[in-house]
Amino acid sequence: MIRVSPVILKVKLEPGTTQNYQIKVENLLDTPLPLKASIEGFDASDEEYGVRVTDQPTTSPLMDWISLDEKDAILPAKTERDFNIKIAVPDKVPIGGYYAMIFFTPMFPGVPVNSKIGVLALANIGVLVQKNQADIVTFNFDKALYKKGPIQTTIRVKNTSLNYFTAKPTLTIKPLFGVEKTFELEEKTILPGKIRRWERAFDLGNLYGGIYTATLSVSLENGDYIYSTTRFYGFPATKTLVVVLIAAIAVYSLVFRKRVIKALHELIKG
Repeated sequence: MIRVSPVILKVKLEPGTTQNYQIKVENLLDTPLPLKASIEGFDASDEEYGVRVTDQPTTSPLMDWISLDEKDAILPAKTERDFNIKIAVPDKVPIGGYYAMIFFTPMFPGVPVNSKIGVLALANIGVLVQKNQADIVTFNFDKALYKKGPIQTTIRVKNTSLNYFTAKPTLTIKPLFGVEKTFELEEKTILPGKIRRWERAFDLGNLYGGIYTATLSVSLENGDYIYSTTRFYGFPATKTLVVVLIAAIAVYSLVFRKRVIKALHELIKG
């Protein structure tokens, strides 16, 4: 019914200042749409794709600093308008990351509507270190040995810094013999002290027998990267048996040839 922009409001706050932002809301319906705007607390569910919303101000004080010029409005059909957001920061604020949710809920008289759309407000205060810091907590595959694909990987990255940032993993898989393949995963925002998880299945086509080396590169904005490497094994039954059979025949032929030559040498000497 409605569309908002931006979805994430990135705010760089300074103590003792008041800053103004705008959120654009668009009515996608052919009829006028009553809206109610609200500010709620936000707490990231560790490693989950969703979030947990709470009205407890202890979650983050940012929700107490935000005010809306207008909380109730009616958007005409197929139109858009800007909602003005004011953020008043106290004079003394501990360094670190802060976050809150700004929700827009359609309101129809007599009709219960449970859906709403939110804008996540992310802010850093007093974070002087420019280098983003993170750890790759987990990087593995669900099996050590694959007879066939797809292969399943799990990646977990923890933000160990005081500021939030986005992380984008890139996975490169190279067989012992064959061409390497590169896969890009979706970009996610990681809040301070939190862990985000990626789970993905990859189709490598026909697997080769032998060792596969998987290299993970995670971009943390501002040109910062972290890396990790792991391995798994490919053992396609049919191909492997053929290779083993050919190798056995080759070894047998070589041994048999040596025996024949040795027998001929002994016959000539005799």
